Amino acid sequence: MSVLSSGDRLGDYRIESPIGAGGMGAVHKAIHPKTGQVIAVKVLHPQFANNPRVAKAFLNEAWSQYNLPHPNIVRVHGFLEQPVPAILMEYVEGPTLETVIRQEMNGAPMSPHEVFAIIGPLLRGLAYCHGRKVVHRDIKPGNILLNRAKGARPGRPKLTDFGLVRILDEGSDARRVRMGTPPYMAPEQYRFVQDVGPEADVFSVGMLMWRLLTGYLPVDPRDESSLEALYSGNSRPRDLKDMGLGVNNQVSDAVKAALRADPRRRPRDAGAFLEALGISGANSSSYEEGGTLNTPFPENDIEGVPPHTSGEMKSPFQQSWFWVVIGLVALWAIF
Repeated sequence: MSVLSSGDRLGDYRIESPIGAGGMGAVHKAIHPKTGQVIAVKVLHPQFANNPRVAKAFLNEAWSQYNLPHPNIVRVHGFLEQPVPAILMEYVEGPTLETVIRQEMNGAPMSPHEVFAIIGPLLRGLAYCHGRKVVHRDIKPGNILLNRAKGARPGRPKLTDFGLVRILDEGSDARRVRMGTPPYMAPEQYRFVQDVGPEADVFSVGMLMWRLLTGYLPVDPRDESSLEALYSGNSRPRDLKDMGLGVNNQVSDAVKAALRADPRRRPRDAGAFLEALGISGANSSSYEEGGTLNTPFPENDIEGVPPHTSGEMKSPFQQSWFWVVIGLVALWAIF
């Protein structure tokens, strides 16, 4: 159980309702009684809240995320140490991507346009992290929120849960602990490699793309032998271009490269993966969400979105039909 209940006060905020819970903590919706500001509050479960080592790691997570202001990363407003360790975060009105996969997709593939509507902004946020030498190390559907506040579908993605983050300039992580979630975690994480770099996040996003585009995972995460085959490179996910999913060669090849067992053969970071996928605006140091998709998927793949023409609009004087009409009028006047 959480250390907080509805109606409790935490700093200047009043706890309203639970949002979700995990193995180590819980998230609550909270409101500022005077300003009406709504936030999300993440707290540790009681059995961890009084553990100094766990509490320190928890607040390090808050500090890491606080220093990454980006539209596609859940914003951290601040954190408290008393009465309980708590992270005060932006409230995102919408489900996690894991909830969408399980309750809305029901094993069906997501259209390429919807996938790119999620993956493009997500990679831009991740490129912002990599540009600041931050590696997330736990990218999975449950750590991606979809903001649907304005009714947008599939929703604006926001990356959260930086509990396993690694700062590249702070040396190796000496803990002999397998950190991450198979099969999204990279092979080097599965094998306890200490110096995990941005390529690990690239693998995770590649696995996420493969699942969204196909509707299923290429391996059973509960089967150690299947995971071993995947992570050793002896078993590779099928090429997306050969599966009749409407995925072009460029996207298929980029995902295939992202899922290579050897991190040296993957795109070096999220910015490089954006470029490999054909998404512009891939500058890793950019704050903006700008950028366009250079993919040949028809625009009306998404229901209710009409196709549009590319290029500049022509004036009537540039249209051939205009001069045909003028000619007919002239002939009528003569005769």
